[in-house]
Amino acid sequence: MNRQPSQLLFFVLLVLGIFGCEKKSNQTPSFLVVDSVIMDVPSAQGNNIHEISALQVYANGDFLGLFEMPFKVPILKSGKTKFQFIPYVRLNGSKNQWAPHRCFISKDTFLTINTLSNTVYLPSFTLKDNAIVRFEEDFNDGNSKMKAVLLNKGDSLFVESRTFDLNGRFSSISPVFVARFNDQDSAGFMDFGTFESFSAMPNDGKSVQFDFDIKADLPVQLSLIRTVSGRIPEVVPYLYINPTDGKWKRFYVDLVHELSGQTGAVSIQVLFSINKPPGKIAKREICLDNLRLSYLK
Repeated sequence: MNRQPSQLLFFVLLVLGIFGCEKKSNQTPSFLVVDSVIMDVPSAQGNNIHEISALQVYANGDFLGLFEMPFKVPILKSGKTKFQFIPYVRLNGSKNQWAPHRCFISKDTFLTINTLSNTVYLPSFTLKDNAIVRFEEDFNDGNSKMKAVLLNKGDSLFVESRTFDLNGRFSSISPVFVARFNDQDSAGFMDFGTFESFSAMPNDGKSVQFDFDIKADLPVQLSLIRTVSGRIPEVVPYLYINPTDGKWKRFYVDLVHELSGQTGAVSIQVLFSINKPPGKIAKREICLDNLRLSYLK
């Protein structure tokens, strides 16, 4: 009668021992640490101001996951290991919508992983040879490629040096584009957009990316003026941008759905529209910087 409790205790200890040994054998040997990235963009293709927010990581061809930076990820490998890093951005300013930045080459490199130690790495990314930067404007020459579409009395569009800071990075005093409502504005709205109309845009399903930095006191509607050969131009609303609470915020938008499947040659202009509700304080402003339209040919 006394043997059963002893046998039960022995069985429990045996199970615990097995699981304890298994847990010990599966302990993480090391960690990969990535805090940020370097963007290496030739001056002819714009500046280095990008917001790569996450990386998709592979080790010896095994998918490890998509990690928001900064991150520290366990690596169950040791010795010389081939890693691949694919840059990702947030689409439409959303915290939960990610997309690869297809114009940049993935970073492939070999790293030596040592057991029970951290491997710190700083990936750098360059543009693909077939990347086309169709439009780039950082206003550094003091001029603007933006024009008024509807501008009421007292409102103004101009380039002025302002403090620029993107989540603690790229801090500087630099020229930015400013759209300002003034006291005399009785209509309470304005529209402005790119001076140039970009013709022969891809309509075969390729990603077409428009990215920009914005600081806005009021909601902003981003739209396209889309012209398909043989048709009347149409305004296509794309994204409604909320006020940014006095901070610069970077947006990446993919125009593929607005362009793909169109029969005939497609050209676009980018349009920003702002309404100033009654009673809002005068001299409200919308600031833009680092506009870029890019795709793969």
